[in-house]
Amino acid sequence: MTRLKPLSDRLVVKKLDTGVGSEYTYVDIPDTLKSSALGKGLVVRVGKGYRVEQGFAELEVKAGDHIYFDDSTPRQKVKEGDESFIFLREAEVIAIIEEVSSE
Repeated sequence: MTRLKPLSDRLVVKKLDTGVGSEYTYVDIPDTLKSSALGKGLVVRVGKGYRVEQGFAELEVKAGDHIYFDDSTPRQKVKEGDESFIFLREAEVIAIIEEVSSE
């Protein structure tokens, strides 16, 4: 069995469908991004973080986060078992999708 272990600021991401009917009811996307291809994904694993003088700086993105990223760049898919994943750098993430309760 193999397991993908991202290095530095890289993320292992499972691409998700961006179609209508998302569990997120409202996302305000800036006009400058509407013309680009916006991808949605689930972060499966994250690297140690950015190298700094004292070791590594922790990433903002965590495993389990749902994210939006610029999907206009072709990416190689990587297989792990029966599933396909892509690698991203944290800087390629446009937004983390957070659930907000309506209390």
